[in-house]
Amino acid sequence: MSKFIPTVVTPGAAATTAKLPRKCGQSRAPFFLQVHPREWSWHEQRGWVPTVGRLFITPGVMGVSTPRRPGAGVDASPAVNAAERMGWIVLKPQELYLRSLPMEGGGLCYFTAWDTPDEYHGAVEWEYDESGFLDYLLALVGDGPGQVIPPCSVRLKSRKISAFEKRVRRLEKTAADNTANANLQHRFVEASEQLAAMREDLERGNADPKVSTIKAPTTRRVAKPAIEQLAGAADE
Repeated sequence: MSKFIPTVVTPGAAATTAKLPRKCGQSRAPFFLQVHPREWSWHEQRGWVPTVGRLFITPGVMGVSTPRRPGAGVDASPAVNAAERMGWIVLKPQELYLRSLPMEGGGLCYFTAWDTPDEYHGAVEWEYDESGFLDYLLALVGDGPGQVIPPCSVRLKSRKISAFEKRVRRLEKTAADNTANANLQHRFVEASEQLAAMREDLERGNADPKVSTIKAPTTRRVAKPAIEQLAGAADE
């Protein structure tokens, strides 16, 4: 069991646990998670998921003022209001996901409930529960009670797939010119399979057949070496 016991970040909360080193690999400022209705990425197992950013709450930035009394909480509302005016959806309450641990020499290290620190040969390593985080995030997508993230629209999916298709076409040409490069051939096959999955998802939820006009590229049968899959492709 880890000797580090994270604390839920609430006003007045105090941590009584082992301290992290100064170089903890996480944020030294509290934050909110935020998403934008137009920013989505493709996940191999979960399909379209909102792209998540962090809204850091730092005195002197985005209207956040320095607390006047020692120990007083920082008023995050100016930063939250500014982000929401720019179209961001700030995920609240913060206590559902924000955790903290004290650091050696003072201050706190902030991270999410799905990040778990542990000590390994004197250094801190972090484990990330991606499945648990996606469960939390996707439960917020929809039009029902408590769901604050609008679903990704058919039109937006179509535009993102069109952009990804252009990348696959370029990759197809590069792979055709470098047939001896097994790594490149594998990347092309993986990208083609992702494009097919994205198109299938679009067709399942497509009420307007006119927007489903993307054709999948021709794939070649090549051996698949054990290398890392193409990452971050949906938003490029």
